[in-house]
Formats: sequence, structure tokens, C-alpha cells
Amino acid sequence: MLQFGTYDLAAQTPAGRLISNEYFLDAYAGTAPDRAKPDISPLFAELTGLPPILIVIGTEIPSVSASRLLRISLPAAEPM
Repeated sequence: MLQFGTYDLAAQTPAGRLISNEYFLDAYAGTAPDRAKPDISPLFAELTGLPPILIVIGTEIPSVSASRLLRISLPAAEPM
């Protein structure tokens, strides 16, 4: 299960640009030269072969669009 989160620390999507505060990014990603790497920004990862994922997020959370983008990026799974 994934709860709300930030999945684009490279700020390449509208959701990622919402959290483009350098203090936050430096605290999480440090001095990583490429914040689009999947281990830092999972939105850009190859997401095939994963088990079913439940994403839980409220509609008032600023990162709701990031969770929607992540859902779109996930391969279709069999309904549970």
C-alpha cells in the first residue's frame, strides 16, 4: 500500500513542481545530480512486474496529482 507521497523529485511534472522547495529536495535527495533517477523519483521507474498496489490519498492533499500520475504509470492489473 502506498499512502500519499511525492513521486517526482525532479520537478518535471506539475505535481513535482508543487514541492520544488530546495530545502525539502536537498533533505530527501541530497546532492544527487539526477533527481529523475527511479530510486529518487519512482514516477520515472519501470513499474512492470510489481504486485498489486493500493494507493491511498485524500482529495485535499497537495500531492494528489502525483498519486494520479503514478496510477496512470502503473501497468494494468487484474481486479482484486
